[in-house]
Amino acid sequence: MSPTTPPSTYSHKSGYTDNIVDEAIHEQGRSDVSTSDRRLLDQPQHQSDLNTLKLGHNCPALNPVMAGSPSTLECLCIDPRELTGERVNESMRQVEDEQLLVKPRHEDAQLRKVSVIDCLPLEVLSEIFFLCLPVSTFIQPSTQQGPLLFNQVCSLWRQVCISSPRLWGSLCTMRREIPAFDSGTPPSFEDISRKDRNWNALVSLWISRSRDIPMQIRAKLAEGEADEALWDIIQSAHRRWQKVDFDLSDITTYSIDPFEPGDEYPLLKSICIRDRRGVPWEAPESWSTMSNKAPMLHDFAWELPRSESIPFQRNDLQLNWAKLTRLVLYHPLTAQECFNILSSTPHIVSVTFQRISFSSEVVFATLCLPFLTSIGVTVDYTLTPQFLFDTLTLPALKDLLVNCHGDWDRQSFMGFINRSKCRLESLNFYYLSITEDDLMDYLSMHEGSLAEVTIQGPRGYITDRMLERLTDNGVDPVWCPNLQIVALYEALNCSPGSVAQMARSRLDTPNRGPTLRRKTLRIMEFYSNEIEVEQMKELKDHGLVLILYDQNGERVPFTKDDMERLRQYQKEGLVLHSYASQIGFGPTESEDVL
Repeated sequence: MSPTTPPSTYSHKSGYTDNIVDEAIHEQGRSDVSTSDRRLLDQPQHQSDLNTLKLGHNCPALNPVMAGSPSTLECLCIDPRELTGERVNESMRQVEDEQLLVKPRHEDAQLRKVSVIDCLPLEVLSEIFFLCLPVSTFIQPSTQQGPLLFNQVCSLWRQVCISSPRLWGSLCTMRREIPAFDSGTPPSFEDISRKDRNWNALVSLWISRSRDIPMQIRAKLAEGEADEALWDIIQSAHRRWQKVDFDLSDITTYSIDPFEPGDEYPLLKSICIRDRRGVPWEAPESWSTMSNKAPMLHDFAWELPRSESIPFQRNDLQLNWAKLTRLVLYHPLTAQECFNILSSTPHIVSVTFQRISFSSEVVFATLCLPFLTSIGVTVDYTLTPQFLFDTLTLPALKDLLVNCHGDWDRQSFMGFINRSKCRLESLNFYYLSITEDDLMDYLSMHEGSLAEVTIQGPRGYITDRMLERLTDNGVDPVWCPNLQIVALYEALNCSPGSVAQMARSRLDTPNRGPTLRRKTLRIMEFYSNEIEVEQMKELKDHGLVLILYDQNGERVPFTKDDMERLRQYQKEGLVLHSYASQIGFGPTESEDVL
């Protein structure tokens, strides 16, 4: 049931309109009229005669009937030209008899005109509206989607929306750009100022309608009077913040501080900050007591532009580290600081260190993190992630990402896997200096559990030998039978058609015994300029979703069919991961994929 269904013609204030009654009578009566009589009734001059008769006839008893139901005569198949004085009494009797039959049909027609959704209790209607909201974590205000769309249907829907705070608990304040004028003239200051004021008023109204429920807010702010006014509006609801995502990368001063020293955030659970200023060195009092101001905080991400090199130390950010379950840091870190952070987060579930940049003398022992399921590590050219593999034990690990341009220690990695006894479901290697034999060994260790594999560079990484092993020949057990997502970037050195042949063999689900079952390949990812892409496009008709990126890492827009398939695969339980500075490494939310 969709809220975009055309609004009912029923008015909740005045009941059924006269037009609906007349239309119902007209349609019910004409259905029984013969073809010849219908032609007679359709002639304009006969309708004109009927109107003249209604206004000028001298029969007081007939006039109210004709005035109240002008189509009643049509229901009786009476030619208006035959209504002379000698037929009036007979016609009246017919009208009275027919009205007794027509009245129940009027009521049936009226009931059929009422939309089913208008008969629902208001609480149920509110719940339907909530389920029809966009799937995005942060909802961008738009009249093309809920909740603003629901306000435009009718007065009842508007009343339900305004009185349902839960519909307004998510907000994305990313302001849309002012479209260029046809003449090419840039918008005037007055146009921009008016747009800013209107936008700020909309945000203020949205937040006020959420009343006292927890809020999820995303905002991109810059320096300037308009954005400072917008920030004041957002800040006014700080005690109700539950999940916030603030992009402050265009701000160089401290005109906007995301967390004021005197404020408290009793409901805040998740913070994502993009800020070129780094951890606020000039305003450390904002964070000095964060563990007390946000007692429920367990998800923290801080992105620093790669052009900045502000180092990070755990003591600069006074969080309640023991409560954190997810952590993303894009600040340059030493190996020792990584270990210090991990040793302070015993309940961590997902962690991403985007820039391990500084070498240092490492002084630490082994560390076991029993709840950690996802880890992503990016190290600079001169370093190696060996220090993590030599010290960590991660028995619950499912998702692993390593981005390393330096040397690779096979023995250290194998020791880490054997010691952890984990079953990886997502294995992602970027620029590792390993051989195809090494990769095949790593895949074989987790062959029964792997659902996703990502390999990027160097060229010549994967040959026909590995692709042939991944191909389902319909007879032998399939290698990596649960594989559903394969991403290969600049890693192929194979004969033409080998990748397409492998993919085609895993698209159809054959009739196999329990020991030979496998899952269907769903997604493959490439750079858009790779020669295998054209052949892979032919497999889209078989259900394969092809995700392509240009050389700058920008994703090529999805087709409508691809978007529908991705949504369906996610509903079926397929987990998509992403690797980006904004969100680190981990499961991708719907709006980030689609």
